[in-house]
Amino acid sequence: MLKVKTKQLLFFLILLTLPTMKVNSQNSFKLISLGCGGGVDESNLSSYLISDFDEDQYICLDAGTLMHGLILASNAGIFDHLKSNNQKEEIAAYVLHHHIGAYAITHPHLDHVAGMLMAAPIDNAKTIYTSPKTANDLMEHIFESPLWGNFTNEGQNPIGKWGFIRMDEKEWYPLPNSTLQLKRYPLYHSYPNESSAFLVKNNDAYTVYFGDTGMHHSESLQKILDLLNDIKPLLIQRQLKAIIIEVSFPNSQPDDALYGHLKPSFIQSLLQELATFNSELKHDSLKGLKVFISHMKPNYRIQNNNEQVIEQEINALRSFGAEIIILQQTKQYNF
Repeated sequence: MLKVKTKQLLFFLILLTLPTMKVNSQNSFKLISLGCGGGVDESNLSSYLISDFDEDQYICLDAGTLMHGLILASNAGIFDHLKSNNQKEEIAAYVLHHHIGAYAITHPHLDHVAGMLMAAPIDNAKTIYTSPKTANDLMEHIFESPLWGNFTNEGQNPIGKWGFIRMDEKEWYPLPNSTLQLKRYPLYHSYPNESSAFLVKNNDAYTVYFGDTGMHHSESLQKILDLLNDIKPLLIQRQLKAIIIEVSFPNSQPDDALYGHLKPSFIQSLLQELATFNSELKHDSLKGLKVFISHMKPNYRIQNNNEQVIEQEINALRSFGAEIIILQQTKQYNF
């Protein structure tokens, strides 16, 4: 009799764990925001760690804020599970050295690379994935200039820590010590200045990370439409889990003063374009898709602060079933 009850209890406990197991299995990615601001506050600039949901080997998507973001995330407890008794470094440095395998840089503006550059003296060997133009710009204007040491393995007087992978367009690149793969799409920032978007693949799940870009110029818009057309099958098959995209200004900002950035009305156009991919426009066409909003630029006004206005305008968007999330520094997002 006791044996039967024990089996029944075990079966009941298994049933209780099934819903939790199912939820976890639906997550493919883990995203940690080290910085998500739009280029004004130097302590909160574009920088995101992304990995397989069950792993802790990250690639850093842009690196405007790095060590400061790692310290804040460490203080928030995000990396507590990585601590060990024989650890000789503070947890932020430990993550930098042992859990960030590479950088993926969308363009060479300082608010996307400053943290990486400042951390260079204590960083270990890593690969920088980027476009040929961004790599060449960083070499010419940073590493082979009086502004900073040449921490790469090319050019004059190389220190040899970092190596560039100059990515061809729309080609898959496997990432070191990771299940992730990366594909680059060309974008324009303030036309004709180049930027990039990265499509991140983890088995049969995908995430798109947009660098800074605009939509009001015809060439810039065409680059975005080309990218959307390429990922259309992923959206239809529900393999596209998330889009990470910038919104720098409120709708009141004139189009000729966006400086290659986006505002909420453009995101509404983007969502509507995506929602039509399933042929019939429905209120829930994008159900299951997360749209992460980043890069909001504050204007430091007591009233009509840009960030507050942008947030209100984002919350008012017609989402077509997508979950729209305004990114926050030091937060972890699973999807």
